[in-house]
Amino acid sequence: MYSLELVQGTKSIRLHEAGFYLASPLKVSSPEIINEFSRIDGRPGRILGNSSHEKIVLEAEIEFDFSLDAQYPMLRDQIMAVLSGSEPFYIREMVPEHVRVSFEKPGERTGAMDLPNMRYANGKQYLVIGTGSQVFEQIALTGKGTATFETAMLPYAESIGTSKVINDNGVDVSSGIWSFGMGLQMDGVNKDTWKYKYSDVSTFNIYNPGHVDINDWKQYCQITITAKQSASSIRLVDATGGVFILTRDIKAGDVIKISQPYVKVNDATALHQSNYYFPVIKAGQNAMRVEGISYYEIEFDFKFYYGAQKIKDLEVWK
Repeated sequence: MYSLELVQGTKSIRLHEAGFYLASPLKVSSPEIINEFSRIDGRPGRILGNSSHEKIVLEAEIEFDFSLDAQYPMLRDQIMAVLSGSEPFYIREMVPEHVRVSFEKPGERTGAMDLPNMRYANGKQYLVIGTGSQVFEQIALTGKGTATFETAMLPYAESIGTSKVINDNGVDVSSGIWSFGMGLQMDGVNKDTWKYKYSDVSTFNIYNPGHVDINDWKQYCQITITAKQSASSIRLVDATGGVFILTRDIKAGDVIKISQPYVKVNDATALHQSNYYFPVIKAGQNAMRVEGISYYEIEFDFKFYYGAQKIKDLEVWK
């Protein structure tokens, strides 16, 4: 017994609560790879110019039961309408916490099935849109059909939680938004891997447990710097050596927000007062520093993205 949670804006729907279930775990493809090659006349072989990820395809085998034949068209139309919207939404895979089976002796009745509580299968979600069309069929008193989705923006899974949640609350497994396989380190084993907020330090570390660098406006990432003193400019140096520069006078109490493609100071647009560079947060450890100001507070709030790990970044694989 499996299920999906559908999330769009502040609205969420869990299919199992409406009587719809997945017959098998969600089927998820690897990111589709698009390679661009060029050739040099007179030379054998070809040269890789660019390689990028296009999309992920997901399939959900949905079932629902009913008591009367007359209920089937209503339930079929209900689930098809929900899955056929023209605006993207998030899907989160759900699995039962446990399955309890009560055995019956001849002539004994243990009662109705005790449906288990459902939880997230992992702490990941996909921003998707339906593709093609869905066809459901009636088999006895069960409706069955397969819904197909494809990623609407980035071709990766992303974390439900963010770095700010970890900084403020740690990794609470009971919350359901964190799981094994997300690259999270044990608290205290690797220093600073749960810390995403610093004050008045010359250098600091930001840990990205995902597989993908944070360097795209389609990824959720907000960096907030609160000044505690005046400065003529502020520079943030990332782990690649790239430098974000804000070239304007800053006063104590000013709040600078960097969220590609926006830069704001006290909620006023300040992109034109920057060098148009946005800091990159690489997968793994990121040694970073702030220059131009000694007394400040900096906080990183970003999601983690999965599905395209670099082999050279692997440390342990058992």
